[in-house]
Amino acid sequence: KNIKMLSRVATTAAKRTAPLVVRQTARSASAVALSGARIAPAAAAISAQHVLPIASPSRRSLSTAEDTDHHLAAYAYEKSCYNDMDFTINETDSMYNAVQKFSAFKVGSLVVVDGEGSLTGIISERDYITKLALLGKKSKDTTVKEVMTTAANLITGSPDDTVDACMDKMLSRSIRHLPLVDKASGKVVGLLSIKDIIKVLVEEKDAEIKQLSKLALGQDEVV
Repeated sequence: KNIKMLSRVATTAAKRTAPLVVRQTARSASAVALSGARIAPAAAAISAQHVLPIASPSRRSLSTAEDTDHHLAAYAYEKSCYNDMDFTINETDSMYNAVQKFSAFKVGSLVVVDGEGSLTGIISERDYITKLALLGKKSKDTTVKEVMTTAANLITGSPDDTVDACMDKMLSRSIRHLPLVDKASGKVVGLLSIKDIIKVLVEEKDAEIKQLSKLALGQDEVV
């Protein structure tokens, strides 16, 4: 009875963990066990002989040198709608001009600069609503400088920042737009929206899922 019970346990385990060939071998082992043979060593030998080898995690990586730049803010800006337009507006322009630009390019924010092109602030649709429309002011009589968030209170990023770092800055201050400033020159070189960040993060996750699927199916042999 004990031998029959052990035989059933070994057969069930072999069916769950081994492919079809191993199942057939397990059945043969069970038959030998019923005749009085010891099946525990035989089952262990079968498992060791037929289980597919699993590559060491250290030999595989989801990140390669080719896609490293995809994690940077510069890459996100290349895919942003702000990359196809002049996302700046002079601080002396009227809010009416700012609203026109919002509407024409279907964006929600603009970087404010002075006559020399230096960053002085940022303006958004939210600023227009809360600081102008609700107060009954006229957009043609109000300058951008009167409504903008000044550079002193502005959070900025760098093209070399990671997308995750940009996301952290946005979430920490509950902002939806992040100007990118070149560290060497101090000039504004880009503008990112929270939508741009999300697009890149989703793209990264999709790439990871595809890579993991290949690893699971044994289709990718990254050394």
